[in-house]
Amino acid sequence: MRSDNSRDCLLLLVASLALMLPVLRFYWPAGGGLDVVGYPLGRDFINVWSGPQVAFGNKVSALFDLRGYHEAIGRLFGTPLPFHNWGYPLFTLPAFWPLAQLPYFWALIIWTAGLFAVFAAIVLGEVEPARRRQALLLLALTPACLINTIGGQNGFLSAALFLGGVLNIDRRPILSGALIGLLTFKPHLGIVLPFALVALGPGASWPLPPPRHSRCSRSAPSYLDWMPGATISRSSVPTRASSCASSRASTPR
Repeated sequence: MRSDNSRDCLLLLVASLALMLPVLRFYWPAGGGLDVVGYPLGRDFINVWSGPQVAFGNKVSALFDLRGYHEAIGRLFGTPLPFHNWGYPLFTLPAFWPLAQLPYFWALIIWTAGLFAVFAAIVLGEVEPARRRQALLLLALTPACLINTIGGQNGFLSAALFLGGVLNIDRRPILSGALIGLLTFKPHLGIVLPFALVALGPGASWPLPPPRHSRCSRSAPSYLDWMPGATISRSSVPTRASSCASSRASTPR
């Protein structure tokens, strides 16, 4: 059994790295802290680091002047960059400000490593302790995580807010609402999710694993089933107490 799991893990890692090869050609370092396209390494982090400096150093309206913003970030990096536009709501500026006070590459490391740690902690909370080391390795080497790391993207933050919000809907509704609300830093995510919650209704279950100690338990597909050897809690996402009771009563034994 263990040899089968090891073989599956190896195949998954090889497939993951193979999928990354076409992507790497767009992010490959070309020297001077720039990639082959001409952006600073971790190109999607540019807005996080540059936006607060442009907004608070000049004026907020500069964020929405395409040419002005493009020229401003070129001055911050000391070299003209390929076109780049601001793409976040204004409430993110104070949150991004501390990172903007650090040198770019130190800020990028903190952004990437710190947010991956938060995301991984949420995901691994649904994995049996004995399997967490293996699950962490597989998680870190999935194409989505590798692309986020190489590109300086915000996917770790989006995923952490989404999973944290959904998994706490009934246990900590205020925290859940705050996390889902913060997803509006990517407006298409934060706006769509509340409508999805309303559409599902109070008695619906999400196809995600719930906290490991949920009392209402029934078989449900897990979003981590692709991890060989990773045993995930099989509880449904907790809903209202009445829904939980009725679900238990209606589940075939």
